[in-house]
Amino acid sequence: MKGIREIIKEWKGGELPGICLISTDDKGLLNFLIETFKSAVISKHKNFEVIRYESPVSAIESARSFSLLLKPRIIICEIKEKEVEILKNKPEIAGNTYLIFSSSFIPFKELLNIKEVATFSIKEIYEEDIREIIREYISSSGYKITEEGIEIILSFYTGNFGEILNEVEKLMNYVGSRKKIEAKDVLEVIVGTSREVNPEEVFRAIMIGDKKEVFKLTNDLKEQAKKNANLWILLIGYINSKLRTILEIKEKMRTEKGKGDSFLTLLAGRLKYQKIYEIFDILREYDIPIKYGYIPRHILFDRLVLSIFSELGFL
Repeated sequence: MKGIREIIKEWKGGELPGICLISTDDKGLLNFLIETFKSAVISKHKNFEVIRYESPVSAIESARSFSLLLKPRIIICEIKEKEVEILKNKPEIAGNTYLIFSSSFIPFKELLNIKEVATFSIKEIYEEDIREIIREYISSSGYKITEEGIEIILSFYTGNFGEILNEVEKLMNYVGSRKKIEAKDVLEVIVGTSREVNPEEVFRAIMIGDKKEVFKLTNDLKEQAKKNANLWILLIGYINSKLRTILEIKEKMRTEKGKGDSFLTLLAGRLKYQKIYEIFDILREYDIPIKYGYIPRHILFDRLVLSIFSELGFL
């Protein structure tokens, strides 16, 4: 299956399938892909109409109809896994018609019989892909964003790509004519603090076992966090984000030399998979208690840090 960036590149380059199936559980990602497809159609036809159907049979019948008076059309229909069999034989459709079927994620093995319809089955979207899509999305709107700004946005990714794009839209509106999104802007808009917060410093101090530095940094955040609990959630999300990047680097290190952030590459080479997954478990264990503040959040975060220190052998 093609990766999401490859799919977007082909569509923007004018390689638009007449019929396709987009399969993903991420509704925000699905909407983004459909909007990307529409934008690519606009560049070819300027004027077109969008029609939605609930029945795959009705959608195919409509796509077959032809009239010189018809505008180019995008026909969209949600299809259930048990209905996918209808695409085993590619339906014939009229010219200047694009037929998009969408569904929740269908395992690849279930799609093997669909050989003549372009199929985009996306179980998960990798952090590197999200980073590049955000950067391109912002750039295409005439804005720029710093790498640290992107990292903080990624720390809030919870599996709904649409939410990420909504936050990006807010950020572009916030910076306005300045046209550049910096880390402080992300903190102001998403986290709700205008003071200086550096999650990267906290992450590095934790991963190298610098107890004095990490507790100094988190102690400085206590007053801010009393008014905004999102700061602690931000830190958990940021650590999560960095660990996901480390996993991606480890996968790439199997076939190519490590590239990118040298600190993350160093961690990727040093940490075993099991150790990374155990840190993920620690983050999950503390995520809900910190979110709802069952115990003072700064105490919970200190306990989280100590648990990671213990897992990494620093205690």
